[in-house]
Amino acid sequence: MATNEKRDSTKSSPITIVQVIVLTVLYFIENNLYPYALACSFGLLYSAIPLILLLLMILLRILQNAPDFIIQIENFVGNYFDTTSFQDTVSNFFSSMSSSNIFFEIFIGLCILWLARRFFITTMGCVHRIFHTQSTQQPLWIQAVASIFEIVFVLILALLIFATSILHSTIDTSFVVTYFPKLHQILSPISTSLFPLIVVYFVIAIAYKFGSGTYPKWSHCLIAAAACIALFLALQLFFSITLNVDRYNLIYGILAKIIIALFELSFFFTFFLFFAQMLFIVQFFDYLLLAELYLMPEHNDATILGGIHRIVFINPARFVTQKKDLHKTVTKPKNTENFIENIFSLTSGSYIPETEYYEKGDIIYNEGDNIKDIFYIVKGTVELFKTNNVLIKERGSSFGEIGYLLDQPQEHTAQAKTETVVLRISERAFSELLTKNPQTATKALSLVSKRFGEFYPGLRTLT
Repeated sequence: MATNEKRDSTKSSPITIVQVIVLTVLYFIENNLYPYALACSFGLLYSAIPLILLLLMILLRILQNAPDFIIQIENFVGNYFDTTSFQDTVSNFFSSMSSSNIFFEIFIGLCILWLARRFFITTMGCVHRIFHTQSTQQPLWIQAVASIFEIVFVLILALLIFATSILHSTIDTSFVVTYFPKLHQILSPISTSLFPLIVVYFVIAIAYKFGSGTYPKWSHCLIAAAACIALFLALQLFFSITLNVDRYNLIYGILAKIIIALFELSFFFTFFLFFAQMLFIVQFFDYLLLAELYLMPEHNDATILGGIHRIVFINPARFVTQKKDLHKTVTKPKNTENFIENIFSLTSGSYIPETEYYEKGDIIYNEGDNIKDIFYIVKGTVELFKTNNVLIKERGSSFGEIGYLLDQPQEHTAQAKTETVVLRISERAFSELLTKNPQTATKALSLVSKRFGEFYPGLRTLT
């Protein structure tokens, strides 16, 4: 007799974590994301100079329209140093600037802003490539508003970068070092390392959250951003230990530093896209694991990839409810969820199947039953039989899909040959799986064509 229970818990087991990592690597390779990481690296280099030029243009125009600010700085500095040469330089500079060039400056500013925004579009395009199968097309007016926010975001990011550089330069002035040495010791590492890292950390988290179009959990986005930053810092530490450029002369030293910087930049975006891919896997893990179960190679598959696939995914621990826990499920109110569990839990979806336990000889369903669900064998052996026809299904196999695919009652009886545990995948979940995953649809169509080939042998030559 069967007992079954739906899994309400979202805790992750070690095998589930392994499955998440393996799926991330497989999808990273399948989406060909490494060339996209290189494109992002080039886009950042291509956009860095335009951003700096844009900020300098804005700063110079502000200073031209507010000369009193320059005068106040000059008077303050004049109390300690001779500023005669500085006055002549400022005077010559502003006299050379003419307001007649304002339209040209606006045109150049727009061109530079467009060049800088290309990097943002490239990066978000890479993230969209990962999430495009699950994200929905937004209305035109929302896309227009999003484009405006993208421009504002680029400007704010550029201002933060510029402010960071100004802060670092101010802290490292001889005046601060001489008269406020303790303050310099405290603020120098903050302006050099900590503040830029914080800015980059939140930029990455925001990109993960809103760039995907599927809006993963904030907790997952923050963890993925932290992992990206941590791996990048570890890479920098590795390069600093193993690659000592100080022993080279000036020219080779500069070239070595440039090459290392390019390597670090490419690895940074590789990490960025890798954890974006992992966010996709975590957010839609139920759906993806269900697809892997249905696509499970047969036990006689002798290929290396088929063997690895069975080893990693044959145990769907995420879905299985232990028999001792049946009828003991306790649903927690949302406001009493453990915060740590919520952070490290996977996103639960509508794809979680029921766990069913059968003793030896139990009937799972009879021939003629109008059952459209699909069954996956977690443990044991199932015998499918009808008159003069017996088929044995073992662990890692699926059965029952013909009833759904042909929209007809089951054409055989399914009986547990040993103690058996199966996952019962609902008709709705299987329908969505076929709609969103081309590989599962291909396998289902091959079963249908094979089924018709038994009655119409001529169809075998067409398939």
